[in-house]
Amino acid sequence: MFLRIRSNLMWKFIAVFTITMLGIITSIGVFSYMESSNTIKSEAARFSSQILKQAILNLNRYYLEYENLFILTGSSSEFLTWMQTDKSDPYTLYKSISTIDSYTLKPYLEYHPEVLSITMYNQNGNQTIFPGNYFSGRLALDYSLKNEFDLNAIPLSRIERFVKESHSYESNNKVTPLLVMTFIKKYQFRDQVAYIAMEVSMEPTMKILKEIDLGINGTGMIVDKDGFMVTRPRDNKQFEQLDADILEEIRSTGSGTLFLSSINQVYFYETLANSDQWKVIFTIPYEKLTESANQIRTFTITIALIGMITAIVAIILLTLSVTRRIINLRRGMKQTQLGSLYHRVKVEGHDEVSDLALVFNNLLGRLQNSLVDLTESRILQQEAVLSALQSQINSHFMYNALESINALSNLQDRPEIGQIAISLSKMLRYTSNYTDTVVTLRSEIEHLEHYLYIIGILYGDSIHYDIKVDESVLSAPCLKAVLQPIVENSIKHGIEST
Repeated sequence: MFLRIRSNLMWKFIAVFTITMLGIITSIGVFSYMESSNTIKSEAARFSSQILKQAILNLNRYYLEYENLFILTGSSSEFLTWMQTDKSDPYTLYKSISTIDSYTLKPYLEYHPEVLSITMYNQNGNQTIFPGNYFSGRLALDYSLKNEFDLNAIPLSRIERFVKESHSYESNNKVTPLLVMTFIKKYQFRDQVAYIAMEVSMEPTMKILKEIDLGINGTGMIVDKDGFMVTRPRDNKQFEQLDADILEEIRSTGSGTLFLSSINQVYFYETLANSDQWKVIFTIPYEKLTESANQIRTFTITIALIGMITAIVAIILLTLSVTRRIINLRRGMKQTQLGSLYHRVKVEGHDEVSDLALVFNNLLGRLQNSLVDLTESRILQQEAVLSALQSQINSHFMYNALESINALSNLQDRPEIGQIAISLSKMLRYTSNYTDTVVTLRSEIEHLEHYLYIIGILYGDSIHYDIKVDESVLSAPCLKAVLQPIVENSIKHGIEST
């Protein structure tokens, strides 16, 4: 397949265009998917955080209304009177309790039917229980607040919250287990210490969490400072503890987002107001957040595939319309390679390929007309070669003649004549060698010395010369035969003219 692509222009075009289109579509698709996915995920996270904040707002509103009871009751003069009254004064106790019940508790309980009971207890042993409207039964007769909770651990500064399954309520003389949230506030006036406890049904809290649409597998919960689930309405997993890694993470910050790849879950959490690090947590499967992104990915891939297939089909059709004429042009060129100058390519279309066909046909016509000129130029070229050979023959003859002069000068004991012939011969050989145009400065100096030797014979004592050249530059390159003409002009214009 690779060899076929290499040898076929059509397949080259298809391969190049396909790879280019695939790269462009893939790049656009990947970039679009990544950007849209990140945007959707961030928007989903932001939306989930907004839902969480809304749930926190509703829960805080509920709990704040519960805590208002402690402010109204604990700041009343009747409650202070009740705190300081001993059991030995039942009239004063009854009067203060009646006033609290009539002016504070009954109106409050009318607006909060989820309240199970309100209990007031002081260190004198006085305990008064006000039943709510939520439960048709009553608290057990032996119910005691100090037996239910460690009152010494209740701080004076804030209202404590506890969630547990209570077995203190009876209906038809049978214990009815109820999941309740207990609010306890400690009060101190001089040396007197008292407590107010209100037990509330968890139904409003669970209703708020259930109303939030977290998908099929999404879960809302409230956990206490130790990581135990106060309530988890989806599957009723109360009082179970969170995993250690989740608990460690959410303890370090008041609110935030946590992604656990091991269970593929995203946790959104926020701290409840006026609580001892109670947190509302929403868990959403990661696939729920990325559902829209996955749909976009599928849509993007589908559109990319359709676009790529459409582009490939269009490329094949376009390539065929061009390569068919190029193939015809190639066939005509092959006929020309075989020696046929009479074959003409059919011209089709009005684009660059048709221009190539016209140029090729015109070129064949010019080639036919140039055959004669080519033949004549070949003849002239052969004549030039013969002339060059003849020139070489003449040069060799002259060199041989100079060697003969040198030999005769030695026979006649006239070495200066032979030295002139040798110098002239070397000068002719040096200048007639056209293969080397760049020589070293040393060769150029030797050529100049041959010339000056002959000049010294011709002019005798009229000329004196001395050549001084630094040894370090003798190997430097220079153009051939540039020094001898300078010296020759010096002699010609400096001596012969004077």
